[in-house]
Amino acid sequence: MDAYDFSRLTVLVVDDNCHMRQLVRKILYAFGCRTIHDAADGTQAINMLQTHQIDILVADWMMKPMDGIELTKIIRKGDAVPNPYVPVIMLTAHTTIQNILVAREAGVTEYLAKPLTPRSLLTRPVLYHGLIHQRLHVAHQQSIQQLTGIRLVEIIPMVSKTVILTRLQR
Repeated sequence: MDAYDFSRLTVLVVDDNCHMRQLVRKILYAFGCRTIHDAADGTQAINMLQTHQIDILVADWMMKPMDGIELTKIIRKGDAVPNPYVPVIMLTAHTTIQNILVAREAGVTEYLAKPLTPRSLLTRPVLYHGLIHQRLHVAHQQSIQQLTGIRLVEIIPMVSKTVILTRLQR
């Protein structure tokens, strides 16, 4: 972990449970993240994404009035937020194959099962390379959009259904 400097990452934690938000914040802070915002629901998260440059979003699936899947779909659509490519780590206790597929199809970057542990959050590839990868990806997508006039939201790196099913069956 010494090779990674998370101090420049800006993370948004979205969960309707204040204790879970606090737990995730403490874990991220222990990793070295110093700029951590939080939101109690998807609507607040959209507002935060409009006013802050977020490098990684960690969201719970089950929230009201807007759940994590709805939030991810709105982000990926790109109309409501300036960065539709922000990596989304979905926290949930619902770990069926069907739920994982629903999350991937919505645009979730990583899927993290509860109960949450510091190790499980740290080992997410998005967290390791979040700042550099996300900013390079956005710059690349924006340059393609400027050259072609085409919005390439659908190119967000995703694991295919076949790969997910193969991994889960092992």
